[in-house]
Amino acid sequence: MKSFILIAVSIFITRQITWSQSIHDLARTGTVTLMEEHLKIVPSDLNTISEQGMTAFILASYRGNNAVAKLLMDKGADIGYCSPEGTAIYGMIYKDNSELIKYVLEKGYSPNDTCQFSQFGTPLNFAMSLRRYSIISLLLESGAKTDNMNSQGQNLKDLLLFYKDEQLTKLFESYEK
Repeated sequence: MKSFILIAVSIFITRQITWSQSIHDLARTGTVTLMEEHLKIVPSDLNTISEQGMTAFILASYRGNNAVAKLLMDKGADIGYCSPEGTAIYGMIYKDNSELIKYVLEKGYSPNDTCQFSQFGTPLNFAMSLRRYSIISLLLESGAKTDNMNSQGQNLKDLLLFYKDEQLTKLFESYEK
């Protein structure tokens, strides 16, 4: 009887926490368990846009809450949603989150996203500008285009000359072979 009461109280507290936090709060700092509970209660929240124009998936990705981001993606979150701040992949690159980029690319997300093209170029351009070598490798392995221009009209060869980064040049040379 005592264990039954403890379980009932635990479930009640979990539901109260879930109800008191928005999906966006849970995306930032919540656990998979709390997010699953929230989505059981309010499944329509999955792609809800916050007041700042962000989805829960973008927030979880940017905050590095990878387990929750993966859950949201597996539940059908719109991973390509173009918010005012761009799609989640730009945040993943900025935060150097190779684990989550690898996961979304393996699930079929295009490495040629152009949501923030006018500001950052493609994800490959953005990763190059930040010298995210492991992410550049993942993008190239997943079919990132190397023949397009960035928003300033520079092609890949122009950028490699501009950056004068030996590691970056070697990375692209090994990819081209």
